Amino acid sequence: MQSLVHRVFPLNVKGRDFFVADIHGEYDELRLLLKSISFDKKTDRLFATGDLIDRGPKSNECLRLLKEPWFFSVLGNHENFLLEASKGSSYWKALWFRNGGEWSLELTEEELSDAANAVLKYQPLTLTVETNIGNLGVVHAEYPFNDWPIAEKAELKCEDIKAIISGRETIEKGIEKWTHNITCIISGHSEIETPTILGNQAFINIQTEATKSYLTICEVRKNELVFHSVNNRHLKSIHIPST
Repeated sequence: MQSLVHRVFPLNVKGRDFFVADIHGEYDELRLLLKSISFDKKTDRLFATGDLIDRGPKSNECLRLLKEPWFFSVLGNHENFLLEASKGSSYWKALWFRNGGEWSLELTEEELSDAANAVLKYQPLTLTVETNIGNLGVVHAEYPFNDWPIAEKAELKCEDIKAIISGRETIEKGIEKWTHNITCIISGHSEIETPTILGNQAFINIQTEATKSYLTICEVRKNELVFHSVNNRHLKSIHIPST
């Protein structure tokens, strides 16, 4: 399914590091958000938790971000829909369409294949970001193992991959899970009203009843993740635990 398992990014000595949850085609909103925090594409980096596509109006534009030198993302379950559908499975196509993938009807078979190749090339299951406060991990949903990162030659089971790209048990049951060899794991997928940290996993996919889209971004600042919304309003800071 996925040829790229893990990537490591060295310490950013020139700029800032930001993390953003599921963008879901909201390309214009992301641009406004980056402008509001004075994001510098020459020195800053943006790490996404996956689910760049579907639901929003500009999935293609969001996929093109994968080729930008300042943008990096893990695999989300919606990109997995794309991968499976690109193989010609009618079941996966129907499932994808029910979850916002109708935009792909405008793509030719060649364009769909190109999109799948971009996902395979640029979106690993997990990634590590070296920071001044320690290494931060990024995963779409959950991390089913006790040690970070995934072993280089590990044979991943279907249930492991399912947990990584679509698991919700940790957040739904409030499990205080601690993963060794990583300061904090940042994830999206599960919709929450406020940033939440359980053990050493932070959930940042903020959604509220007032709006379907409430795209937020967090910055690593000292020993905290500091959150901002599109109007640059400070939302909340969560303390990164010492492990």
